Amino acid sequence: MAGLALAFAGKRDGGVSRGLSSATKAGLLALVSALSVAYSQNVRAQSCDQLFSSTTRGNAAAQAAPVVGAVPNPALRIPIPNSGPARTEVDRSTMTDAEDVKPILELLAGMTNMTQTDASSLVLGERRSLLDFLAADDSKNLAVQSPFTVMNAAQRMIAMVYSQGKKTVRMQLTGEEIDMYPFFSGGVELTNGFRVIGNERPLAEFVSNLKAQANGDRSGSSIVLLVGSHGTGKSETLKLLAIAAEKLTSQQSPKYATYTYKWTNLGDIPELHRFLPTTEANGQKVFADVEAPLGDSPYTLFPPEVQALIREKAKKSVEGITEGLAPAPFANPDPISQFIRNAVIQHYAQNVYRRPLTTMDIVTVLAKHTEVKRQILGQSYGRMPLIDAQGNDIDVSGLFMSPNPVVRFASGAGPTHPMSWYLNGKILTSHGNAVLFDEFFRNPAEFRDMMLGAFESRRLTVGGAPTVPFDSVMIAATNTANLDEVRSEAKGVASADRFAITPMRWSLFPGEIAQLLLAMKRSDLYQQDLSVEDAPIVRANLDDLLPRTEGTAKVKTSDYRYRIFFGEGSKKVHVAPHTIMLMAEIIAATRMETNPQKAEKEISGGKILGSNLLRNPIDRLRLYEGSKPEVQADEIRELSEVGVLLKEGESGISARDAGRWLTKAIERAANERTGYTLTPGVVLRTMRAMLNDGSITSPSTKERLRWLELSREVVAQMLVPRLDLDISRALANGDRVVNEAYFDILDEMYAVHKNENATTYTSSTNGQERGIDRDRLRQIREIYRKKNGRALSVDQIAIFHSQQKSAGGKAGMTPDESLLDAVAAYYAKINTQLARFDALVDYERTGIGQDDVKAAHTSLISALRAMGYNEVATRDALMFINDQKSRSTAPEQ
Repeated sequence: MAGLALAFAGKRDGGVSRGLSSATKAGLLALVSALSVAYSQNVRAQSCDQLFSSTTRGNAAAQAAPVVGAVPNPALRIPIPNSGPARTEVDRSTMTDAEDVKPILELLAGMTNMTQTDASSLVLGERRSLLDFLAADDSKNLAVQSPFTVMNAAQRMIAMVYSQGKKTVRMQLTGEEIDMYPFFSGGVELTNGFRVIGNERPLAEFVSNLKAQANGDRSGSSIVLLVGSHGTGKSETLKLLAIAAEKLTSQQSPKYATYTYKWTNLGDIPELHRFLPTTEANGQKVFADVEAPLGDSPYTLFPPEVQALIREKAKKSVEGITEGLAPAPFANPDPISQFIRNAVIQHYAQNVYRRPLTTMDIVTVLAKHTEVKRQILGQSYGRMPLIDAQGNDIDVSGLFMSPNPVVRFASGAGPTHPMSWYLNGKILTSHGNAVLFDEFFRNPAEFRDMMLGAFESRRLTVGGAPTVPFDSVMIAATNTANLDEVRSEAKGVASADRFAITPMRWSLFPGEIAQLLLAMKRSDLYQQDLSVEDAPIVRANLDDLLPRTEGTAKVKTSDYRYRIFFGEGSKKVHVAPHTIMLMAEIIAATRMETNPQKAEKEISGGKILGSNLLRNPIDRLRLYEGSKPEVQADEIRELSEVGVLLKEGESGISARDAGRWLTKAIERAANERTGYTLTPGVVLRTMRAMLNDGSITSPSTKERLRWLELSREVVAQMLVPRLDLDISRALANGDRVVNEAYFDILDEMYAVHKNENATTYTSSTNGQERGIDRDRLRQIREIYRKKNGRALSVDQIAIFHSQQKSAGGKAGMTPDESLLDAVAAYYAKINTQLARFDALVDYERTGIGQDDVKAAHTSLISALRAMGYNEVATRDALMFINDQKSRSTAPEQ
């Protein structure tokens, strides 16, 4: 081996590392991996002598020498006859000279074009020793460098969540401050951009429970139960943990590395021969290595006094990634590993050392018969399973363990022996991680009780099999109906009390629903910045398109800021402004409970029972979108409380049906007839068709008709006013004119408010004195009153602007949208009368019109394009407004 390594290294400078084929690289990597192991073992063997201060194992000084300060453990001494010679030196006859492999390691360092597969192979191919847990140098100590090895399952989950930080945010509507975790809600790179939307409070409660489990608090003994309908984020919660675990533990950096071990050289232990599989090689029987069946940390193999030293050594590293938690790793090996461990120790005590073993001796012999290796966690590695309801036919072997008939019968071990079982069930493979039980309460009561007992005691017993200690975070999920059914049973209340119940519901906030709709299509979603001329079309960023809303602030959407598209190329689907929010508002309205009689059964008194906010979904939508500023704080609090009591967000259009609706609407829009444009008209026609054929599931015909009526209300009272405003601004020569006029009108209003007989005002723009246009003010006040159902209050506008902290004067001020809308409508009226609008509609329908109409239409298209419209979206908007005007002017029948 030495000659081969040196000969190969001698050609290195001649270009061996350049132009290698993939097959050659693969072979080289395999060779280097093997040599690296040999190199590492050699170095560790040398450092072992330094660590233990002696190479003579039989003398009194060696027996008394502690391992990194450990003392001999009398409880681990095995009484045996003290006869025969003792083995006194480490056998290095098969070890490779470290100098022989150094050139190969240098060559590996120079290979910079490795693929991700190569890198993952190196991670899984990494081999270490038990002695690496005992290195005095922190930079070489495995527990210090890889704190996951000395953490329990809940601590690992907490570390993954905390790896993306924590923010204090205010909840939408109520303004209550909570902890928000970007790991779940931020769509971070670690979770491949996936996120749970609209359940920040339940997720904060979930993390709090994890923290209690990680601390060992009694409050953490309750198992998390996520309660809600499908599509609320229950399964996604575990999915995010699994994705993150896989990415973190597969990184080549050691911080989140996880290690397990396998038993090696077991042919040296005759007492184990009858339990081990064998193969033939060169006419000789070769005994197989044994993998740690649960993927245990090697930490579990150390004596307790050494475990204490390892925990203390790694304490700072664990605290650094868990916000101060002390290491509390699971300490017990699985029954198979415990049996092998005892057999190895006893063999050396009886046949090699011929005396009771010291702590140092135990570590030494275990290191000789184990190989520490990296492992990767996550669902694709079977380490974070999702377990569906079992019904009455429980898959015992698949969930727990299965018998090993070869060992049980051929070796005469019998059915209760640890080696007579395969510890390969889904629940046991979740050891050290998490497992999600979906639809938990659809399982038989006996199974539920067994699982609860197992996770609370951290011990699993099935039939005559050995008891298996294990450490997993159990996350149970169920729907509200199943939980209510269990609570109605005689013992159901006690069973439910063993859970930390965390309700997860569909969002009622249109901004969050819109974000969820786009998140479902995020891999195919693109955006173009409207504020930059000829801006490139790039992959969409959900946080750009729909920033988070706090309190009662105005919801900020992509409208007027970005064009958005589904797909790429010439057949990409352009999304018309307001389309996604229209869908979100309809979905939100179907999830609201507006029956005051139901509310009266849950609360007594309060303002909300007599408020339109409870009865009128349109008023509620305006509140949720930040356009109803006159609502009192106590009304908001009562509305939020009633929503919880009435279980809003558990009925209505589901998240899955919403996703199907969007998918079907995009399919309808993706053709030449629709101009590859997703418009409000397309999504409404799609909704009606899907409700009629059952693709969108409604609980009854009555509810289906109610949803259709709600969609018409949302169109009339939410969509059409927005489209009307856009057309008005376009006909008023665009936003620039309207915005400039806004501040002049504001100056006029303030002047008249101070002195009702004022005839001039001082412009805040340039300080010039100008005349007040009383007729313009009157018309704008009238437009405002009709649009908003209330008189224009100068004091209210003044308060709105005074709350804005602007160091840049008008340039930093945001106009009041209601007043801005009225100003835009006024200028649109000045520039074109109703007949003019009708002429534009006729031209849109027929293509026939006078030159001035054609010119006006061209100008309209140009102005609307700057707002994110295209010609198809413009046509759709004109038709909606015209249809609404026709309905409002039609005589009553």
